[in-house]
Amino acid sequence: MKTPLSLLVALIVPLACSCGSRHAPEITAARAFVAESARRIIPAATRTVSEPGPWQGIRFVQPCDDKVYEGGCWVRDYYYGCLTGEIPPEDMKQAYGWYKSHVDTTGVNAWQVPDVILHNGPALWVGDRPALDGNPFLLMLAALYYRMTGDKEFIRSEMPYLARLMANADRQDGLAFNSDHPNRVGFGFEDSVHMTGKLAYCSVLYYDASVRALAICRELDLDPSVFEALARGVKNAFLPAFWDGTALHASTGLCSGQFDVLAAAYAVSCGLVEGKEARAVVDAFWKYNDELQVNGFYKYVPEAFYQSPEQVWESANQYNWAHVDIYQWGGFWTIGTPHILHAVLKTKGRKAVAPMVDALSRYVQENGLFEECRNRDGSWRNALYYVQTLSAVDAVLRMWAGEPWTY
Repeated sequence: MKTPLSLLVALIVPLACSCGSRHAPEITAARAFVAESARRIIPAATRTVSEPGPWQGIRFVQPCDDKVYEGGCWVRDYYYGCLTGEIPPEDMKQAYGWYKSHVDTTGVNAWQVPDVILHNGPALWVGDRPALDGNPFLLMLAALYYRMTGDKEFIRSEMPYLARLMANADRQDGLAFNSDHPNRVGFGFEDSVHMTGKLAYCSVLYYDASVRALAICRELDLDPSVFEALARGVKNAFLPAFWDGTALHASTGLCSGQFDVLAAAYAVSCGLVEGKEARAVVDAFWKYNDELQVNGFYKYVPEAFYQSPEQVWESANQYNWAHVDIYQWGGFWTIGTPHILHAVLKTKGRKAVAPMVDALSRYVQENGLFEECRNRDGSWRNALYYVQTLSAVDAVLRMWAGEPWTY
């Protein structure tokens, strides 16, 4: 069934949650704590570009203020960091330009955004080629800067470039596609996992970014054709490719046996999947919720979909120290929390979400940590002061209060 184009523009930054308003003292206190933490963590994670040339001396924010990701700017994490409001818009504009200057337009990596750029200039990635997810995150960064500043001259000049960037992404039948064995799925926190075929999370990301761009094009009377085609392609192909009525699968190749909880929730949250299909997709992972979440942190795959007792993802290639309940192998994350809770809120209401919102707000305040990832009992944690987690927690609390939020 073809989807009317008017229905595609369902997400305009900032997102507005029509769930009523709740300003309980504990939520207000939690938001104040997150904001205070952002004012400390963002400056501590800020670094200066030392690469010779026009970008030397500009400031960027790395993923956290500890040693785990020292020395580089990751486009995904930088975008999330900007949601805190603690990164000056001029810094955002300059970091966008720095990233753009490292995108090749010829060769094997043409029109692919690097996973990370080190402070002294090298562009690097987790696999042997840039991840497919970087392109929409660079678009979302540009759109966020425009939303924060109203800089029409900037977005008008950049939109043709961003359209080419998105149009040249690897796709098959309208969906993000990876034919290579090495990692190219980067930022669903699936970045150390081999996946091939059509990719669920990455496809949702392209849809979300395209719809945000569509809204801007319509506001400013710019050519929307590339973004229309991208959004429509994902909309029409997504459920037939990944949803089997029981689970929403991560891919159509390697990892096709895995339930991708983040992709399922994100698809509902951003409006890609709606109505009875949205309720079914959420129901499919909600029945595993006691296993999937702890203190509002979520893992990707229910144990019923593990491919072996020692491996969450098929053909995984994470570091030797990793095992089940650590990092991709069943670790618990905040990266998907806003989209997961929003999807549950949209389909099941506030009562279903309340315990997780309360647990998340209590946890960050009691521990003073914004972790990238943890295991269930908290005996292992990765990246304790993670910039993305500040934005994730803030988005959840804004959502719960019925206020505009973006993620």
